Amino acid sequence: MKLAIVEDDLIIQMFLERVASSIHFDVVGTASDHEQAINLIETTDPDVVLLDIGIRGSIDGIDTAKVIRERFDIPYLFMSGNTDTKTHERAISTDPIGFITKPIDEFSLKNQLLKIKTTLEKVVDSN
Repeated sequence: MKLAIVEDDLIIQMFLERVASSIHFDVVGTASDHEQAINLIETTDPDVVLLDIGIRGSIDGIDTAKVIRERFDIPYLFMSGNTDTKTHERAISTDPIGFITKPIDEFSLKNQLLKIKTTLEKVVDSN
């Protein structure tokens, strides 16, 4: 299963890559802003996107998710250290496959990714 990571903190990117790879995700690349994210998705065709809400640039992860949904119809899992109600409601309104609150612990991340992997594999198998 191919995973794209959109996160602007290099240390967190490396952590996410390591954890995802340890449970047999093929990490196809990382991006740190909207433009890089869209380019990464266009060129790698991931099955799922791990998407931070607070990415670099003027277009945040929520607006990036809207583009991902409209142009590619790829599921995404939000990550955020910002848990205020307005941001959370705005994020949830885009219909993500999940939401992880930062700081991220390895156990929770693995569980979320494994659930997503199982769900997506069932969808593929039923088609």
